[in-house]
Amino acid sequence: LGFSIFFALNIKFGKPPDETYHFALSEIFSKTLGLPENTSETYYLSDITRIPFLFHWINGRIINLNSWLFNFDEHIVLRFVSISYSLLNIVFVFKLSRRVFKNKWLSTLVVFLLVNTLLF
Repeated sequence: LGFSIFFALNIKFGKPPDETYHFALSEIFSKTLGLPENTSETYYLSDITRIPFLFHWINGRIINLNSWLFNFDEHIVLRFVSISYSLLNIVFVFKLSRRVFKNKWLSTLVVFLLVNTLLF
């Protein structure tokens, strides 16, 4: 958690390889309550009507809430939301592994392997 917050605050925008893509899609989803259509503005993102949309739709709602309530830097807000997604994922995998494996060390190993995955 500490390193995640450190990286979220100190890495420049666009350094992670796909951050600009996901941020652009989230901004497009923030302009509509439904699913956006392909336009000349979204051409560079490919066909946005045929992608899994839940992540970007939720991020679009968070951008809307941020602009209405707080007006913080949108990049930082979305990075902290991604940290919360990751923490919820870790807790879910830990609870699931505790139900599957009765040995506490084996269930902890599953979480250890998850958090040491590079993209995670």
